[in-house]
Amino acid sequence: MAGAPRGAPLSHAFYCGLPPSNADITEALNADDIASTAIGNVATSEGRDAVADLMASMVAQGGVIAIYQGAAETGPRALGHRSILANPCDAEVRERLNERVKYREAIRPLAPMATLEAARDYFELEDGASDGDYNAYNYMVLTAHSKPEARARIPAVVHADGTGRIQIVREADDPLTYAYLKALGRHIGVEMSVNTSFNVAGPIAQTPAQAMDTLRRSKGLDAVVLVADDGTAYAAWHGGERDSGRFTGWYAAWKQARG
Repeated sequence: MAGAPRGAPLSHAFYCGLPPSNADITEALNADDIASTAIGNVATSEGRDAVADLMASMVAQGGVIAIYQGAAETGPRALGHRSILANPCDAEVRERLNERVKYREAIRPLAPMATLEAARDYFELEDGASDGDYNAYNYMVLTAHSKPEARARIPAVVHADGTGRIQIVREADDPLTYAYLKALGRHIGVEMSVNTSFNVAGPIAQTPAQAMDTLRRSKGLDAVVLVADDGTAYAAWHGGERDSGRFTGWYAAWKQARG
């Protein structure tokens, strides 16, 4: 009615707002207790695959990392833009993440994030819960019963009652997280990740500054990958006396392996 043009349709119902600028990220990284480095640019498919492979390599070696990219999710969920990620095949991940990263009750479940193929392999997806291609599972709002082999293969994301509140990631909706899941398939044999919200006893991190505050509060978080609106990707980790050396060791080995 005011004459404003209609915006482009949303491809994903829960990604709203604007991505962080490069200036906002570099300002948040400029702190004595934070170490950081640029790790690539996801604006190209080659650069995106490289950053995704680094993320998967760290997770495959027992790392717990966070991803901060793009527009934030709305509601009490993490859908790959403000997420903490870990290895779903590691039976000790739930206890370690709840105790040393999120500081919450041990009973709290961790959600599975997966490609459609992996979701079909390990969970019973209901045709009636979706209007096409199981897309109702894109938003971590439905639980699915796991298949018999899932508890042994992906114990970190199967709840005590045998279910998982799954999120299926599509390449068109989230190219970087999708590339990360495909890379995990090469590293651990499963295109699936632990996914929980990027927060510690408080709201999900919305700004780069809040992302760094969350890193400060979480002693068990190894690194945060931040992606600016121009595609530049950075890794941040605990600096100074809190630096465990885990990220720098993984990063050096990864670069050497890639030549």
